[in-house]
Amino acid sequence: LGVQTVRCAAEVAAEQRRDTITDGHLVDGKHRALDEIREAHLRTLPYHHQVLYALVRAMSPVKSDQLHSRYDAVAPAAYRNRPVEPVSRRTRRTKLEKLREYGLVEWSERTANQRQYEVVDPQLASEHDIPLTVDDVGTHA
Repeated sequence: LGVQTVRCAAEVAAEQRRDTITDGHLVDGKHRALDEIREAHLRTLPYHHQVLYALVRAMSPVKSDQLHSRYDAVAPAAYRNRPVEPVSRRTRRTKLEKLREYGLVEWSERTANQRQYEVVDPQLASEHDIPLTVDDVGTHA
């Protein structure tokens, strides 16, 4: 993050036609670096993560039971013609933990068995065409 922050701060300074990097450039550079890192992480994640991320983004904020229900509803279409199969609820939780580790989603504990998920950057979308609602399922045949 440090190296990326300085690189992005230099870009911000250059865009403003400055010869030196100021504290303000570093602040802006850090925000830009975090955005770029999140984008890179999302691009490199396997398809299972992409599906979960797209659903959380579409429903954000979303309770875990709602997320799992939607996943089950759209999974047949989302995984059609894919070399991978939908994953179990337990496996989804580990995928969601990876999304959190990569700074793509956050969650809060609502109860012992219930989390609420939110995306960190609502503008960041998966590059995959994933059906997000039951209405979309028929359009992805």
